[in-house]
Amino acid sequence: TDLTDVLARLSALESSVTTVQNEVNTISSSTTVTECCTVEWISVSTTPYTIVDHNVGLLVDTSVARIVNLPLAADFEGETVYIKDDTGTAGTNNITVAPAGVETVDDDAVLYIDSDYACVQLQSNGVGWEIV
Repeated sequence: TDLTDVLARLSALESSVTTVQNEVNTISSSTTVTECCTVEWISVSTTPYTIVDHNVGLLVDTSVARIVNLPLAADFEGETVYIKDDTGTAGTNNITVAPAGVETVDDDAVLYIDSDYACVQLQSNGVGWEIV
């Protein structure tokens, strides 16, 4: 009887695995996966730091206050940059994000990241930067 019980349990388990596999296949065939861009993460410990690379994320060392200069929005139109407090002390040592020339970030001349471990995602609209 022990062998009969084991075989019955294996049969029930096999049925469960088949049910789960069928559900996964159903989800996979009805779900569209959108690919995202690849972001190169760069550690920043100098100030000021000027963004020159495309598709970039900055991991900013906030052991001291830092300045990050954004590139001309026209050169990065439609692109996104990420700026993150990697050290967790932006509450004390702010990250100042400065757009180029007379450009703005959401109509502000300067953006301050002043919360520990905060991350900001900015996208160029061709004439300035927007927080997204």
